[in-house]
Amino acid sequence: MSQADGRGVGLRERKKLAAMHTIQQVALDLFDRDGYGNVTVERIADEAGVSPSSVYRYFGTKERLVLWDEYDPQLFGLMTEGGGGIGAVLARLREGISAIMRAWPDDESDNVARRMRYILGEADIHAVMLREQHQFEVALRQLIAPHLDEDPGSLHVRVAAATLLSCLTAALYHWAESGYSDRLADVLDEAMELANRAIVAQVS
Repeated sequence: MSQADGRGVGLRERKKLAAMHTIQQVALDLFDRDGYGNVTVERIADEAGVSPSSVYRYFGTKERLVLWDEYDPQLFGLMTEGGGGIGAVLARLREGISAIMRAWPDDESDNVARRMRYILGEADIHAVMLREQHQFEVALRQLIAPHLDEDPGSLHVRVAAATLLSCLTAALYHWAESGYSDRLADVLDEAMELANRAIVAQVS
């Protein structure tokens, strides 16, 4: 079941996701209106009707108000489901991304575009994103390693994880630099196809 349609998670988790989504939208609205640097976490909390401690508990930092993506856990879940080699894992991930995006609300691509503008335009957010990408790559290595029958620290696994992450990141950058004119689903699907070709070629 997809979290995108509210199924497959418990009531408490759905309430948490709904609260985080609301807080993120309030934050983005304030950033759009007054500028990222001029908006405090305390003001975001006040506008969202929650305490500052709740914002920090949910997001940790101001930068993560922009970087948080409720669909990330689903993508990790897709890579842990089922067996098979790396090609099967990438195929599940590609189809899963497509399924998630088909279930998106109509305005979700616009929401991602808003966040991308801050990721690319605010140095503090971009720096945090780069640190999180390293953590993401380490987690990817743990997920990919069993499907390559190798240690997570092996060169093959490192290259496969870095290739996958780089392809997805490049897709988002390309989408942004093209003025968000292409369908994000199409851009990500093409990136996944390229990642699949590159990774399978590396390990075959």
